[in-house]
Amino acid sequence: DWNSACGGSSRTVGTGMLRVSKGSNGADAAQLFQNLLLSRDAQADSIPELEVSEHDVVGCGHGTASGPVDEDQMFYLASRGLSPNESKSTLIAAFLNSTLSEMGGERMHGWLVSELDSDLTELGD
Repeated sequence: DWNSACGGSSRTVGTGMLRVSKGSNGADAAQLFQNLLLSRDAQADSIPELEVSEHDVVGCGHGTASGPVDEDQMFYLASRGLSPNESKSTLIAAFLNSTLSEMGGERMHGWLVSELDSDLTELGD
Protein backbone atom coordinates (compact mmCIF):
# COMPACT_ATOMS: atom_id res chain seq x y z
CA ASP A 1 0.00 0.00 0.00
CA TRP A 2 1.11 3.56 -0.72
CA ASN A 3 -0.60 6.42 1.12
CA SER A 4 -0.23 10.10 0.27
CA ALA A 5 -1.83 13.38 1.32
CA CYS A 6 -2.16 16.55 -0.77
CA GLY A 7 -3.24 20.00 0.33
CA GLY A 8 -3.45 23.44 -1.24
CA SER A 9 -3.00 23.14 -4.99
CA SER A 10 -0.53 20.26 -4.74
CA ARG A 11 -0.65 17.12 -6.84
CA THR A 12 0.72 13.65 -6.35
CA VAL A 13 1.27 11.02 -9.00
CA GLY A 14 1.76 7.44 -7.90
CA THR A 15 2.87 4.75 -10.33
CA GLY A 16 3.90 1.19 -9.78
CA MET A 17 4.21 -2.11 -11.56
CA LEU A 18 3.42 -5.32 -9.70
CA ARG A 19 4.76 -8.34 -11.57
CA VAL A 20 3.99 -11.97 -10.81
CA SER A 21 6.46 -14.04 -12.81
CA LYS A 22 5.85 -17.42 -14.38
CA GLY A 23 6.67 -20.07 -11.81
CA SER A 24 5.23 -18.07 -8.89
CA ASN A 25 2.63 -20.75 -8.17
CA GLY A 26 0.14 -19.81 -5.45
CA ALA A 27 1.15 -16.14 -5.44
CA ASP A 28 -1.12 -13.65 -3.68
CA ALA A 29 -0.24 -10.05 -4.51
CA ALA A 30 -1.88 -6.65 -4.25
CA GLN A 31 -1.07 -3.02 -4.91
CA LEU A 32 -3.14 -0.15 -3.52
CA PHE A 33 -2.72 3.62 -3.75
CA GLN A 34 -4.72 5.65 -1.20
CA ASN A 35 -4.76 9.45 -1.32
CA LEU A 36 -6.08 12.03 1.15
CA LEU A 37 -7.25 15.22 -0.54
CA LEU A 38 -6.99 18.02 2.03
CA SER A 39 -8.35 20.85 -0.15
CA ARG A 40 -10.62 21.38 -3.13
CA ASP A 41 -7.65 22.13 -5.41
CA ALA A 42 -5.53 19.13 -4.39
CA GLN A 43 -5.16 16.37 -6.97
CA ALA A 44 -4.03 12.76 -6.83
CA ASP A 45 -3.36 10.58 -9.84
CA SER A 46 -2.64 6.90 -9.33
CA ILE A 47 -1.56 4.46 -11.99
CA PRO A 48 -1.36 0.97 -10.51
CA GLU A 49 -0.25 -1.67 -13.00
CA LEU A 50 -0.44 -5.44 -12.70
CA GLU A 51 1.30 -8.00 -14.89
CA VAL A 52 0.59 -11.65 -14.12
CA SER A 53 2.55 -14.26 -16.11
CA GLU A 54 1.56 -17.21 -13.90
CA HIS A 55 -1.88 -18.81 -14.27
CA ASP A 56 -1.80 -20.63 -10.88
CA VAL A 57 -2.25 -17.70 -8.48
CA VAL A 58 -4.36 -17.36 -5.33
CA GLY A 59 -5.22 -13.77 -6.12
CA CYS A 60 -3.76 -10.64 -7.64
CA GLY A 61 -5.28 -7.19 -7.61
CA HIS A 62 -4.65 -3.49 -7.76
CA GLY A 63 -6.63 -0.36 -7.02
CA THR A 64 -6.74 3.26 -6.02
CA ALA A 65 -8.90 5.44 -3.77
CA SER A 66 -8.90 9.20 -3.17
CA GLY A 67 -10.98 11.35 -0.85
CA PRO A 68 -11.08 13.79 2.07
CA VAL A 69 -10.50 13.07 5.76
CA ASP A 70 -13.40 10.99 7.07
CA GLU A 71 -15.93 13.22 8.88
CA ASP A 72 -17.12 10.37 11.12
CA GLN A 73 -13.56 9.82 12.34
CA MET A 74 -13.20 13.57 12.92
CA PHE A 75 -16.44 13.57 14.93
CA TYR A 76 -15.29 10.59 17.01
CA LEU A 77 -12.00 12.27 17.94
CA ALA A 78 -13.81 15.54 18.70
CA SER A 79 -16.12 13.61 21.04
CA ARG A 80 -12.98 12.48 22.87
CA GLY A 81 -11.89 16.08 23.42
CA LEU A 82 -9.59 16.76 20.47
CA SER A 83 -9.92 20.06 18.63
CA PRO A 84 -10.76 19.96 14.91
CA ASN A 85 -7.10 20.66 14.04
CA GLU A 86 -5.83 18.00 16.46
CA SER A 87 -8.33 15.50 15.05
CA LYS A 88 -7.33 16.21 11.46
CA SER A 89 -3.60 16.10 12.24
CA THR A 90 -3.97 12.81 14.13
CA LEU A 91 -5.88 11.18 11.28
CA ILE A 92 -3.43 12.40 8.63
CA ALA A 93 -0.43 11.20 10.66
CA ALA A 94 -1.99 7.78 11.24
CA PHE A 95 -2.89 7.49 7.56
CA LEU A 96 0.64 8.33 6.39
CA ASN A 97 2.51 6.36 9.05
CA SER A 98 2.04 3.00 7.34
CA THR A 99 3.88 4.32 4.28
CA LEU A 100 6.48 6.28 6.26
CA SER A 101 7.37 3.22 8.33
CA GLU A 102 8.41 1.41 5.13
CA MET A 103 10.81 4.16 4.04
CA GLY A 104 14.43 3.62 5.01
CA GLY A 105 15.70 2.61 8.40
CA GLU A 106 14.79 3.75 11.89
CA ARG A 107 16.76 6.99 11.59
CA MET A 108 15.07 7.93 8.29
CA HIS A 109 11.65 7.09 9.73
CA GLY A 110 12.33 9.33 12.73
CA TRP A 111 13.29 12.22 10.47
CA LEU A 112 10.22 11.75 8.24
CA VAL A 113 7.90 11.67 11.26
CA SER A 114 9.45 14.87 12.70
CA GLU A 115 9.00 16.62 9.32
CA LEU A 116 5.39 15.44 9.17
CA ASP A 117 4.75 16.62 12.74
CA SER A 118 6.14 20.05 11.85
CA ASP A 119 3.95 20.30 8.74
CA LEU A 120 0.86 19.15 10.64
CA THR A 121 1.50 21.74 13.36
CA GLU A 122 1.48 24.42 10.64
CA LEU A 123 -1.87 23.03 9.44
CA GLY A 124 -3.45 24.40 12.61
CA ASP A 125 -1.91 27.87 12.23
